[in-house]
Amino acid sequence: MLDRAADLLIVEGTEGGPYASLIAADESKIIAVVIKGRPRAGRASIVDPNSQGVELIRIAQQNLVLDIIESADHPLGGTSLSSAIATLTYAANLPEVAREAHALAPALSGAHDHWRAVPDYDDRPVGPMFAAPTLPGPADVDPLTIEPMTAVDDPGLAGRIKANVNVPQWLKDLL
Repeated sequence: MLDRAADLLIVEGTEGGPYASLIAADESKIIAVVIKGRPRAGRASIVDPNSQGVELIRIAQQNLVLDIIESADHPLGGTSLSSAIATLTYAANLPEVAREAHALAPALSGAHDHWRAVPDYDDRPVGPMFAAPTLPGPADVDPLTIEPMTAVDDPGLAGRIKANVNVPQWLKDLL
């Protein structure tokens, strides 16, 4: 007996054949996603929203059951999508982050940043925690906006992509 489980994506629609339906599908057409035999996302009419470890989210004006919470030994163990969004939303309030940094700066005076990501090509020695002589203040930064998670829930996405100077013209023409 094989010890394997299926990966499966179920989308709504059959127009134009199976491949055409898959390529034309957006988030509103997802019925269920199964990874290694475990339902990871699916419409609440298909996946039980009362199952342990799942959360109910709203995508494309539909209730979707989401199971992304990993075991406690995983680096993101116990993190739900809603708590991740709440954390990002809080961190995006840059004026408040700047206020907090100013409040913490005296305690970190003289501290060295031993825990930082270092690119392979960066051979500079470990330096002070703050590289700039002064921290930006709350008036020096603007809050960031957390955009909707999905293209179908974000009516301004195509316009922002078209306005991006780094997007090739052929892709802008397709939007």
